[in-house]
Amino acid sequence: MNKESSRSHSIFTLSVQSVTSLGNGLKSVKESKFNLVDLAGSERQKLSGAAGNRLKEASSINSSLSVLGNVINSLADINISKSRHVNYRDSKLTFLLRDSLRAEVNYLVHQLASTGDAYDLEMENVQLKEYIERLKSSNDSIDSSYKQSPTISQLSDTISRIVELDYSDILSSFPINQDTSELEAMDNNLSIAQNDIIELELQRDSLEFKINEMEEDWAINALDKLKNTHDMREKKLILDTAINNAVWDRPKEVLNSMKSVLGLQ
Repeated sequence: MNKESSRSHSIFTLSVQSVTSLGNGLKSVKESKFNLVDLAGSERQKLSGAAGNRLKEASSINSSLSVLGNVINSLADINISKSRHVNYRDSKLTFLLRDSLRAEVNYLVHQLASTGDAYDLEMENVQLKEYIERLKSSNDSIDSSYKQSPTISQLSDTISRIVELDYSDILSSFPINQDTSELEAMDNNLSIAQNDIIELELQRDSLEFKINEMEEDWAINALDKLKNTHDMREKKLILDTAINNAVWDRPKEVLNSMKSVLGLQ
């Protein structure tokens, strides 16, 4: 109910559920709903002269009624084999009534027609009657499809018959070849193939071991060569230092001898 105004839709729902055991762990659940729905009438602004909050209320009411009309049209189109998506979620009204709009239901519609001589009022009455006829058409299509669907009890009976089948009769209908020579040959070929695979795996493991040994030897030789190269570089550095010292020390000795002869020291 709308706490702020009497202009609103009202829905009173009574739900009843029945659970029946079918055996084999199966249950049949039946649920019924009894909906009492009071739909607020649509209003046209130019006729009602609504403004402000009253205009907002009328707009919201008209919007939900429009969605209800779209849902009814979609369900009626399904009846004539048209592929349509039913937008139950477009309004709270249709969402709350979604089960009653697509299950086996009985409708009792009480129409309050607008009185007056105005053409617009007469057209509203005609449109309302058309929606009721569409609702009846959609209900017929849903009722037909529902009745054609298998019930849970029928499905349960089918499952029970399948479980009770004697599979020995079915298996005996298939011929069995008593000649096992072909199977023995296939088994022999399979054993040979398995032995070949084992031999190849052993060869692979042996090659992998040799590769690892070669890699280890290469690493050791590389380290030895690197150490020898380092020692040779150190010896070369020592020789270079000695040569440089000899080159510079010799001129110094000659110069000192000349100074001694000339008496300059």
